[in-house]
Amino acid sequence: MNILGKLAQLQHHLKEATAKLETIEVTGESGGGMVKVTATGLQRIKSVKIEEALLEAGNREMLEDLLVAGLNQALEAASDKARQSAQETFGGMIPPGIDLGGLVR
Repeated sequence: MNILGKLAQLQHHLKEATAKLETIEVTGESGGGMVKVTATGLQRIKSVKIEEALLEAGNREMLEDLLVAGLNQALEAASDKARQSAQETFGGMIPPGIDLGGLVR
């Protein structure tokens, strides 16, 4: 296959992979589930849920720490899903040893 054909095929697979990642959701939790953060496979935050008891406690610093932890966990899980999806989609098209994690965004 010529280079233009391969590029067109790669572009098609990239669009498919991106559409798939938009539908994937992952959740990060912290504080024993008191903070739950949902993100898409494209590493976009969809929602943040905070238990009422945590809000009533009035400990701003703890809430901030739990939010950061939940966000980081959700984004890490989304990144893992993106890397896995890219490997499945492009694995046979890309030489071994090349990191595909940043390819699909």
